[in-house]
Amino acid sequence: MKTIILYLSMFYSAVAMGAPSEKPPVGMSKEIWDKHLERQAKAEKDRQDRFQKELKDNPPEPPWVRYPEYHSNDIFWRMGEGETYLMEYVLPYLKYASEVELKSYKEKYPEPKSWHGWYAE
Repeated sequence: MKTIILYLSMFYSAVAMGAPSEKPPVGMSKEIWDKHLERQAKAEKDRQDRFQKELKDNPPEPPWVRYPEYHSNDIFWRMGEGETYLMEYVLPYLKYASEVELKSYKEKYPEPKSWHGWYAE
């Protein structure tokens, strides 16, 4: 599971929320690259808006609470509903919440043994 979450968090940070390269990848037109960057910027703004309007005052449940039937290394977290939940709710909350909010969240939702190390990643 640590590998999956690490991959998702790296993807999320580097692609969905990070500062992208100004140059398009080899073989991609500038027009397509610019559209890609626009979509990324819009998605990032949408996540920030969701945090401010919804998640800040109503934090999402961690994955083990929301979907207890799925083990931490289940493919559910890499595609479909589980991935969407992590990418659109949990990870934005963890990114934008204050240190005080995060401390309270982690105390309210301690990691179960099967998810040990998840918050650190």
